[in-house]
Amino acid sequence: MIIYNNDRNTSFINEFSKEHIFENELLQLPLDFILKNSSIYYINDNYKYRPDKLAFEVYGDDLYYPWILQANSIGSIFNFVPSRMDNEIFVPNKIFVEDFYKKYTKQTI
Repeated sequence: MIIYNNDRNTSFINEFSKEHIFENELLQLPLDFILKNSSIYYINDNYKYRPDKLAFEVYGDDLYYPWILQANSIGSIFNFVPSRMDNEIFVPNKIFVEDFYKKYTKQTI
């Protein structure tokens, strides 16, 4: 279970605010590793440009949308169009996300 606290939210936001993109831990994970720890969700174009909406439904927090973008090799929310992907979206499993934060941020979630 993801527990909401300011430390976790701040850590997550800081991860995507780093000056050099290569310092971002999430972006260094191999895509095949992310996909092995993901499930396929079938969604419609009500989610067009809204990976944050899907992230909120899956994780309970819309700040996790970069995980969904990364798992689908999408670089921008403006390219998040489910119909272009046959309405099949890879979503990293919640436990995988939790483990990532335990390991890489060394914080309790």
